[in-house]
Amino acid sequence: MAIAPPRPPVTRIRGRELQRRREALFARSPWCVKCLPRGITTRATIRARVVPLEEGGTEDEANEQALCLDCFEAKKETEAQRGLPRSKLTNRFKKRATPRDEAGHFSPRRGRF
Repeated sequence: MAIAPPRPPVTRIRGRELQRRREALFARSPWCVKCLPRGITTRATIRARVVPLEEGGTEDEANEQALCLDCFEAKKETEAQRGLPRSKLTNRFKKRATPRDEAGHFSPRRGRF
């Protein structure tokens, strides 16, 4: 099985361009796109990507959706669960700056002076 070459990072939209896109999105879609099919009209307050940038999404209009806070939090949690295997894989290669014990408390390094 061939491994795909790493994808160059997508430049995130920021500043005035982001605000312009948010305004245009909420003008087109003022209600949460996840609540509406369930018959609930909730004002959309968050511009979210359909496919996250980390999973190959883009910063174009076709990849944005209007969500309410509750739906955004649920989407974020689902994406975090999908990302767990990736983070577990990369964490074993990272050095910890602050040593911690099993309970998460600081444990000073010994014998390195």
